[in-house]
Amino acid sequence: VPTGAMRPPSALSTDADNNLLRAVILARSEEARAMGVTIMLNDEIHAAREVTKRNSYRLETFGTHDLGMLGYMDSDLKTVFYRAPKRRHTFQSEFDVSTLTELPRVDIVYGYEGADGLLVRALIDAQVPGIVLAGMGSGGVGDELTNTLVEGRHNGAVVVVTTRTGSGRVIRTARHVKDGFIAGDNLSPQKARILLQLALTTTNDVERIQQMFELY
Repeated sequence: VPTGAMRPPSALSTDADNNLLRAVILARSEEARAMGVTIMLNDEIHAAREVTKRNSYRLETFGTHDLGMLGYMDSDLKTVFYRAPKRRHTFQSEFDVSTLTELPRVDIVYGYEGADGLLVRALIDAQVPGIVLAGMGSGGVGDELTNTLVEGRHNGAVVVVTTRTGSGRVIRTARHVKDGFIAGDNLSPQKARILLQLALTTTNDVERIQQMFELY
């Protein structure tokens, strides 16, 4: 149960003690068993897979855009869940990093109007094994960037398409299948990067990795 503080212990009205106390209570609670990694901040319980930081300073900065929090911990300090994560996680995982000192390199390429293939070509030249695209809307970008990503795929890089919007899914289209791309579902670019790093420790087969993105 990771936690943190938007206001440090030295600040007026710090949230550090409140968040730490509740994180410890949550971590030892029977209700949290088998819930996987959860985040405890601002009296709210969120799934680590879904939560994101939405503001640079506000106390309520952490939240889940589409699906909402898992539950609360109010002044009675009771752990109260209203929903449970359904995706595979933690002890259900096939990933084993116990003997690794580092994960395969995966970089994120940001899509925007006028983006060309310069950065992707640098990644191809560096033989980076994984690339995550933070695309516009449902994951689309211009033809030049798309074609360079296809070139990266032909050179052995695994490409995952996500959206930079902050919410919603990326669905695998016929074009994605043709180009050998993976759809990142509703994972943010930075979380898709972590899953792709883990996936690359076991395989570089696109269809197997696509299944992982549908399971986790």
